Amino acid sequence: MHVGKAAVLLAACSSSPPVANSATTPSSSSCRLPISIPQAQGGPKGAFTDYPSGRVTIDPSGGSGAYYDRPFSRWLPVQRNWVSPDGRHYAYGGSTVDSKPILHIVDVVSGVDHIYGLPVELFSSIGGLDVFEYSNDLIYMGVYGEGYIAALWTFDIATGVTKKVAGTPAGPCA
Repeated sequence: MHVGKAAVLLAACSSSPPVANSATTPSSSSCRLPISIPQAQGGPKGAFTDYPSGRVTIDPSGGSGAYYDRPFSRWLPVQRNWVSPDGRHYAYGGSTVDSKPILHIVDVVSGVDHIYGLPVELFSSIGGLDVFEYSNDLIYMGVYGEGYIAALWTFDIATGVTKKVAGTPAGPCA
């Protein structure tokens, strides 16, 4: 293993800030790093890779493991950027049976799914709604067109207000 890769793994395994060590200093550190393994059928599986052995173990509770929420020791079915900074919630877009766009904000501990209606412009039968970033106070979302992102929107977590931030000239929301 290259020294650079070892330093990254050791930093990821520790909850304390990295300390500069000589490349020749042996380390007795070991840890398990969460990884998401894509599957040919269905969603990803959560697993852990052991450092330094490199052994990979599928986690029985990692059935939809796209991201491991370390503060709550749970696998989530969404990417990291869809998770709140504190790890307590995650968001994803969807639509109702009558094609009205909605935003789901799920509480990680309880599993309670809060559903918010969104402006009709956020519905796309082509690619749907994508969460780009979940910050402390806003959720940044994009709506897909055919081969492009038609617009960037924000959802204010405190007020529930959705606002268009930018549109692209090629998109219908411009």
